[in-house]
Order: sequence, then structure tokens, then C-alpha cells
Amino acid sequence: MTKKFTVTIGIPALNEAANIGYLLKDLLDQKVNPEYKLDNIVVYSDASTDNTEAIVKELSAKNPIVKLISGQSRVGKSEGMNEIFSRTNSDAVIILDGDILVQDKQFINRIVSQVVTGKADLVSVLQRELPPQTFLEKIILAGMQIKNDIYWTYNHGQNLYTCHGHARAFSRRLYKSLRFPQVPGEDAYSYLYCVYNGYQYTFNSPPETWYKLPGSYSDHDKQSLRFLNSRKRLEKFFPPQFVRRQYRLPVSISLPIVLKHLLYNPLYSTLYLFVLTVSQFKSLFLQRHDFAKWDLSQTSKSLRS
Repeated sequence: MTKKFTVTIGIPALNEAANIGYLLKDLLDQKVNPEYKLDNIVVYSDASTDNTEAIVKELSAKNPIVKLISGQSRVGKSEGMNEIFSRTNSDAVIILDGDILVQDKQFINRIVSQVVTGKADLVSVLQRELPPQTFLEKIILAGMQIKNDIYWTYNHGQNLYTCHGHARAFSRRLYKSLRFPQVPGEDAYSYLYCVYNGYQYTFNSPPETWYKLPGSYSDHDKQSLRFLNSRKRLEKFFPPQFVRRQYRLPVSISLPIVLKHLLYNPLYSTLYLFVLTVSQFKSLFLQRHDFAKWDLSQTSKSLRS
């Protein structure tokens, strides 16, 4: 009998009660390829203080493949993923954020397809923004459209900026060798580790995940500062020249795209560039801040009305 390709899904979660139940049910409804076996869906609760753990336990009682790891003290997303990696031996591990929507019934099959064939050790997929509801969300969406246009164009999407923390698949040979340090930008760390050590990265679409834009300036600012803070921290783990090269975006690609968006969406694009400039200025004064365990966005947690 042919051995099935085994998959574990890991979800590092901190106070995800608003969405974790929906996400788990969507994952349990997946149409998994008969040649694959879904070993477990493991939720690592990073000392959640809401009903996250109760919701997971309730679903676990009905679906034995759903497992809960209860962290006793907050350690951050990086340590949560390390714990998930250490407790599995599946052929692939899919790491998902707890505040996303997975609407594609073939999501598992598609995200691991290149791992199954040996063409990739790390796979990231398209992330989509849910429709904006507020003026601020429209500004942020304009910024995401500019950035995504650049990221998906540069090297046909095969670059650091498309390696999103929302959803990634790791081959066994990669996740068995990979342990995350306490660092903001763990998604960028996974990409840098993969490329620097000779593993294969692929940005694959479909599938895609959906997420809610932050509904407050404070929450957006937290996310921006984490990202802007990450590069300098990552230079402690990899050669600085290598990190800078991976972060570099060619002006010949970036500038025409920015100008195009300013022409077709002048109000929101201009406002986003102003917001981005403010965040970049603030990041200069927060370079020693521990963003790895900083307060997370709250306004992006409720994805279903």
C-alpha cells in the first residue's frame, strides 16, 4: 500500500476567540486529496485570556485531529511555531494565522502541492484584503494595492515580500532544521533561512487567504512598526549584505507602479504614503523595542459580521 503524504496544520493563537472556531471548521471541511493524510490541526494558545482555548477544546471533543497546546506564559508567535514543529513528524506543516479566512475547499491540496513534488521547501500564498469599511481602511487598502503590485511583479513574486505569515507550508526537511529566534518579522526570517541555507522558496497562487484590514490607526501603526523594525534585527542572524539584498526593491519597478497608483487613486494613495512616512520616522526611535511580543492588532480579529 502506497504511503500517504502526511500534513499537520499549526495555528499559533493569541486571543483569537472571534475567529478560531470558524477557521477550524473551514479546515475540517477541506476536500483533502485521497493521497494525503491530515494528521492533526494543532492550535498553540500563547496564554490566551479569552475563550480561544474553550472553543478549541469543544471542537477537539468532536474531532480528535484537533489538538490544543496551552502555553502557560506568553512567549510570542515564534516560540509557538517552534513548539508545533517539535511535536510533529508530518511530511509537511502548514502554519496559519488565527485571524484569516480560508474559503477555498482545495486550500490544503494547493498549498502543499509543490512540497509534495519536491519543488519547494517553503510555500507562501496570495493574501487578500476583505472589503474596507472605514475611511482609514480605504487608505490602508490603497497602500496594500501599491505594495502588492510591486511585490507580485518583482521577480514574478519570488521574493521576500511575498512570504506572508498568514499562510505558509514547510517541508519536513526545512521545519526539522528551522527554529525561530525571538524576532519580529518571523515570516521574513523563514524566507531568509530558506534561501540562505539552499532550500527552495515558492510563492504560489492559488490558493489564497483573506484577512481584515486594521480598523484603527493604532493597530495599523503596530503592524507597520513591527515590519519596519524587523530588518535590522534580522541582520543579527544573517550576513547584513545578504539581508539588505533580499529587502532591496528595484526603483525601476517600484517607481512606475507608485506613480500609476497616484494617478488612478490620488487621494487614498497620497494619504497612505503620508501614513507610511510617519511610521518610518517613528521606527527610527523604536529600534530597540521588543516587537516580537508586542501587543497585537485587535480590530482585525472579527472577520465575519
